[in-house]
Amino acid sequence: MENNYKIIILYVLLAFQSIYIAEGATAGAITFTTGTNTAVKSGAAIGAFGSANAVNVCYTNDGSNPSCNNDNTCNAGIDQSQTPVPVMGTTAITYKIIGCATTTNSAIAVFAYHLKAADVTGTATSSVSSGTTPSAFASAGSLRVCYTNDGGTPVCGNTGASCTTGTDQATTAVPAVTADITYKVIGCLDSSGSNENSDVATFTYTVTTTTTAAPTTTAAPTTTAAPAAATTTSAPAAATTTSAPAAATTTSNATASDELDTSSGILTSSSNIAILLLSTIVALAAH
Repeated sequence: MENNYKIIILYVLLAFQSIYIAEGATAGAITFTTGTNTAVKSGAAIGAFGSANAVNVCYTNDGSNPSCNNDNTCNAGIDQSQTPVPVMGTTAITYKIIGCATTTNSAIAVFAYHLKAADVTGTATSSVSSGTTPSAFASAGSLRVCYTNDGGTPVCGNTGASCTTGTDQATTAVPAVTADITYKVIGCLDSSGSNENSDVATFTYTVTTTTTAAPTTTAAPTTTAAPAAATTTSAPAAATTTSAPAAATTTSNATASDELDTSSGILTSSSNIAILLLSTIVALAAH
């Protein structure tokens, strides 16, 4: 029974050793995020390198070869776990990488990256006031920036030191905007080798129209009219008294004693008196 336990333990140990040798002793081939011979924009990430079963990954970018110590640390080169691979700079670059393992290190791999001028930056497409000067255009890593504003496409010289088509921003700055305008811009590199110019970028500026508001008119204060004076009704005019027409004048042959007494209206002639007396006497006799 005791021997059986020993055999079982031996098999377990052999199994662990097999796993260690198969999976941990030999570093695998270098893997990558960005493939070799790729043009990378200035400022863009290249990414990390890897190696299956490696304890550490070491790299160089100065042309020398990386190497590992017996304890799997980096003898020559930079330990990627401590210093990650930096973003693309302003020149082409070549990396050499090794994976360090307990038994066998990986083969050294070489990854070369060409430079591509970064995307052009500047004042974003927008509406601007007349007289506004856009910011200078820029392209990280580029040797020259060329632009057009006539609808044409800018073109760089092969060495990146001049503009075949378009205006060299280094000699003629972008002017102030006084009317709607569109710029096409490119960042230039020495493309006689493997480097690449930037993509052509377009920037459009529209001049805003300022409308001046009419001045606000303040209404004159309302004047309340004074109450109308009370109407005075004139007293009716006194009635006009019309004099009675004068009595007609009677022409008679009577004497002056027969004239009408205008104050009493009684005839005073002697004949009339006599008649009156007679009538009175008759009336008395009847009684």
